[in-house]
Amino acid sequence: MNIALQTHLYWKFIHRLVVHERFRVFEKSKDKKQIWLEKETEEGTVLVRVARVEYDWFNRLERDQEEAEKAAPAIKKALGTRKIIFYNVYITSYPPVDMDSSFKSMLESKVFEQSFFVIK
Repeated sequence: MNIALQTHLYWKFIHRLVVHERFRVFEKSKDKKQIWLEKETEEGTVLVRVARVEYDWFNRLERDQEEAEKAAPAIKKALGTRKIIFYNVYITSYPPVDMDSSFKSMLESKVFEQSFFVIK
């Protein structure tokens, strides 16, 4: 996937969540490559982090995931909610070369209810 297509999918996905699914933009990075969205539901607050990334190795993706997990409790506190359902969405041109071998161990280390998606 080229950068233009990656950028298009990134913004189209965010647009879909905001316009059609009624999510609100909670926070965005200065370079706009990471956007946090939130929505109140009966089950709790749904928090979606959408990130445009290019990681060659899975350990860089793991570090990014750990940073997102560290940020989520502060966001939970700022939102004043009891339960967070966290989705971490990565949009990338290519998955890390060693992703298949490392992916399972990452999914087993859950801090709170979350799902992991890679759009390629």
